[in-house]
Amino acid sequence: MSRMDVKERAARYIDRMGGAVSGAGGHNHTLGVARALVCDFCLPDSVALDLMLQWNVKFNSEKDKWGDGDLRHKIKSAHQWVGPRGRKLQDDDDRALRDVARVETRNWTKQEKAAYDAGRLAKFVGGAPDVDLPFLANRSEIDPATIDDPKDFLRQLFLVDGSERVLVFGSMYDKKPLVFPVELAIPRGGSNGVLFLIQPVDGVTRHVPRIVSEKNPSGMSMRTAESVITFRYMLIESDEAPHGLWLSALVRLIPRVVAIVFSGGKSCHALVRVDARTKGEYDEIKRRMVAGLTVLGADPQAMSWNKMMRMPCCLRDGKEQKLLYFAPSAPDAPIASLLARRDVFKVWADEAVRAAYPKEINEESRKALNRALRGCEYYAKFDSVLKNTVPELRGVMKIFEENKK
Repeated sequence: MSRMDVKERAARYIDRMGGAVSGAGGHNHTLGVARALVCDFCLPDSVALDLMLQWNVKFNSEKDKWGDGDLRHKIKSAHQWVGPRGRKLQDDDDRALRDVARVETRNWTKQEKAAYDAGRLAKFVGGAPDVDLPFLANRSEIDPATIDDPKDFLRQLFLVDGSERVLVFGSMYDKKPLVFPVELAIPRGGSNGVLFLIQPVDGVTRHVPRIVSEKNPSGMSMRTAESVITFRYMLIESDEAPHGLWLSALVRLIPRVVAIVFSGGKSCHALVRVDARTKGEYDEIKRRMVAGLTVLGADPQAMSWNKMMRMPCCLRDGKEQKLLYFAPSAPDAPIASLLARRDVFKVWADEAVRAAYPKEINEESRKALNRALRGCEYYAKFDSVLKNTVPELRGVMKIFEENKK
């Protein structure tokens, strides 16, 4: 049979499925129609969309009709289904379609098996100690305690040339992002924290037909793949694995980590440099990585190109989204194999002594004291000397302020 025969058979099949009724499982029914076309018949997205548009007109009332963008989204969602492909194809159907079915079934079967395995994670980590902030900070290219402004963080990772922009969101639900560095007033906190899109964009708001929907009837956006300059980074996080074990695995397994940020919740966000030139290249990198990382606890959904990362130096419902590791050059080795660059306990104890006893009290000595206080506070939880130094520095700061008056 020809591909057209498969298309006609698919059309008859979804006709028998009938229309969708709002408030009576209409979303799931429409997703089922899309799944039948792209999974059971293995039709290309363009053909599936054409059939869904016809089905939409034929069976759905005016109040139940879907927008074109909504139908595209259903087709995209259908591809996420885990299960065999080509169940409605016949032996004499187009060989190319049957090949697609066989390959996609194999790929999805592998992903279905790639579920978090606590035993595998524990075995991988072995008897290695949990990874903490000092371990990461000592191996950081830049001491995380010295980054106290989100703008300084972003400038290290983006703005390679004058065309790069970064989208910053005042919450996970923010529909109107701030465009850095065109806009510099980055919020420093909120009930849902502060986030940024992990890929550099051109900052141009453009019309993208495939995202036209009831929620976005204009189809205008600056965060689609068309706006991305380069697919530079990947976000890796785990909401399932124990925090300490997950970090121990992360630092032993993954090279080119650029930053690790505590989310202000129960996980850490790791930003990894992948330098993909296109979305297709990015997706292939993700495909190669996802199964191995998922069994250790990584969230495969978080690895998509268009994810947002927690912004360091900001608060999430009063908790700091704290920078734990920062290496903008993305060393080509796992963090655990890197030599320690410093001893943060000694660095900040020494700096505290210098800041507490300046030759004279002026603006520069006040800045040095503020810097030393921040550094000691950053690591006080892990070192008794720094913990005891914090109140002493605060006392010195009061003296400085009185002197200023």
